[in-house]
Amino acid sequence: MNRTNPGQYRGPGFRDWLLLVLGIAFVVSGLVLLRRKPDVAVPCLALFGVCSVVSANNVLRKRRFARFGPMTVEIVGGTPIRPLRSRIGLLGATLLALGIVLLSYWHSGPILVLACILVMAAGGAALLIGLLFGYLPVGFLQFDPDGMTVGSRGYSISLPWDAIAGVGPGEFHDNPVLLLWLNDLNRVGVQPSRARARALANLASSQRWVGAHVMIMSSHYGIELPYLVSAIERYLAEPQARQGLAVPRLPASK
Repeated sequence: MNRTNPGQYRGPGFRDWLLLVLGIAFVVSGLVLLRRKPDVAVPCLALFGVCSVVSANNVLRKRRFARFGPMTVEIVGGTPIRPLRSRIGLLGATLLALGIVLLSYWHSGPILVLACILVMAAGGAALLIGLLFGYLPVGFLQFDPDGMTVGSRGYSISLPWDAIAGVGPGEFHDNPVLLLWLNDLNRVGVQPSRARARALANLASSQRWVGAHVMIMSSHYGIELPYLVSAIERYLAEPQARQGLAVPRLPASK
């Protein structure tokens, strides 16, 4: 878990560039071997092709974030912002396809490697099934004049603006995350009320393991992390700006 100071975004580091260079090197090696040893080249291209795309995305994202300067951001209030279905679908399809390719060219090797491939394919299939039957994605973000609401499976928590002690950007397994620190867990609202004990326990557990009471992967919602951080910082520092969130809900699509 890496955490930066609020408002500060570092560009890609040595590790980010190294992973990208190594991924590209393995892709080139796979291309060289493709005609002579396709059974080796194809799994290499599939695995390290995906790794290279992920590494390139991380490098580009961090370079983009590093160029962000001070900004004023407003958010539409009173409307749940839900995770992107397309992101879940892309992730599930990628894992399933990669697992199928690796299994198709599997001949022999450590059982642990085979187990990892099977878990990868099964995980991708589970994501697609969950998306198809409406179990995924879960959660939402909503901003209102009196605070923000974070929904998860089974319950949602309401965080009054004055109960948020701090906000900042972070990284979790190469994913940009929003970090929130609370000054009083007793002020957190929970719906339904029967889930209150579980919700507060999860907040305390997050503080111990992650270093912040709330961690939100902004990319799940299709929101650039610097925009999200800047908006919340403004609502915390300028109480009068919160009134801009008092807008009617957007009409439901027909």
